[in-house]
Parts: sequence; structure tokens; C-alpha cells
Amino acid sequence: MNGAGARVLSLGAGGCTVVAEVDDRGIFESARQLFPEYEIEVMDGRPVSPEVSLSSCRDGYLITSRDAAPVSRRSRMEAIVALEFALSRAIAASFGNDHVHLHASGSVVNGQAVIALGRSGAGKSSLAASMLFRGHPTLGDDTVFINSSCFAEPFKRLMKLSVEVLGDLGVAPESTIHWDREWPEAWFDPLDGPGWADEAPVALLVLAQHDPNVSLQLEPVASSEALNALLHSVMITGMSARAGFDRLLHVAETAKAFRLRFSSSVQAAEVLCSMLK
Repeated sequence: MNGAGARVLSLGAGGCTVVAEVDDRGIFESARQLFPEYEIEVMDGRPVSPEVSLSSCRDGYLITSRDAAPVSRRSRMEAIVALEFALSRAIAASFGNDHVHLHASGSVVNGQAVIALGRSGAGKSSLAASMLFRGHPTLGDDTVFINSSCFAEPFKRLMKLSVEVLGDLGVAPESTIHWDREWPEAWFDPLDGPGWADEAPVALLVLAQHDPNVSLQLEPVASSEALNALLHSVMITGMSARAGFDRLLHVAETAKAFRLRFSSSVQAAEVLCSMLK
């Protein structure tokens, strides 16, 4: 884009700098608020080529990034969500290929990590939020890293939670940043609670499945099934499943693994926390 009116956002992660250009002031400020742990100030003033850009156009907004096709969005909120997704991918990728990136949520309880795996809509975010509100720092609600020590590390993007989950936890959606009553989700800053977790060994793997029509069910699964779930949760932004196989095998063999069906994330979080006392 490199337009004269574009604002530059620099995000430091993994030893690299991710640069975004945004020509809408309001959306630029929103993007800054989504990644406060990664924002850095670039002092040298040299021109840079942005990894991600957002530009206003006649029909709304155009979001471009180096590793994906451009996408257009009509509304401001749709544009913020698309920009957040593009920036999340770019920041995660900047950590390089020395971490396995899991599509997962996680928390740390008494120095031990709980990782929840499952498809979109399985309740991973609500579990992470419920753990946070029980006083346990978070590894994230959508992406968790596995490092070279086979420990879980956080990906520090604000948590994106449904309005229903926020209500269950006693958070007024209108108190969150850039709240839009027409949008079903809002972002929550873990620093408004116990904050971000430090790296920790994985003690529990949870194959999550939210179902409003069931009572809580917790059933042990074999390490082979846990490993399969981990392999299918590997994201393309980091180390490949093949390259990270030994790490994931270690996690599957050393952590206890369960299939969790639940209707209440608050109740499920209470049970999981009790297992790590």
C-alpha cells in the first residue's frame, strides 16, 4: 500500500518484526489494542515493506498479506476481524520453524499446562476463559506453541470470546474494546485477569466437545488417540507435523489425555483444575 496516509504498526515477535500498514485511523487503533504484548517502536525510520496491509476502498476495505490472497470486507468490524486473522498468522510465522503451533487453547494450573484440542466451535475458547476466571493464567484461546523443551508457550493475542461466554463469566460485552452490539464476539485482555502464562510442561490434554444437551462427561483416551489429535491440530505457520512429531509424541505419552463433553465451560474448568491440585 505505502500510501501517504497509512499508519505503520510494528509488532516484534520471534526475533523478527512484523509490519502492517493501515489507512483507517480507527481500525489502526483497534489493531494496536489486539496485540499489546507484541507492539514495538521502530526508531530508525527506514522504509519497510509491510507483511499485512489494510486499505479503504469504495466498497469497504481490502486486506492483503504476503502469504494469502487479498480479501475484501464491507463493514468496519468485518475488516478488523480479517486484519486480526492476517496479523495473527504473520506474528505466529515470525517465530520461525523452531516451535510447533497448535490450533488449541490452554491454561497453566499450578505450573502445569492444560491444552484443549478440537475443531472450531468445540468450546476451546470458553474453556480457556473459564480457567482464566478461576485465577489461572492463559496460554491463549486459539493458538498454543510447543517449544524445543516440549513445553507449552503462550501466543499473546487478546482472547476472542462469544458474547454468551462473556455473559456467563460476568463480563459486560460493552466494557470490552471496540465493542459492536451487532457482532457475536468480543476481545478480552487476559491482563484484566491473572494474565499470560509462562511456559510449562503439558500435564493434561483435553479433546473438547461442547454440547449444550449433555451433562459433563470425562473419559480417558489412549496416547495414540491423543497423538492423532495433536497431529491434526498442527498449524501451517510453524514447524510441520512431520518435523515436530517427536515433540508431539513426547507430549502425548507424558500427559494424561481425556475426551471432554460439556455444556458448561465453568463446570468443566472446575473439574480440570481439580485434577492438577
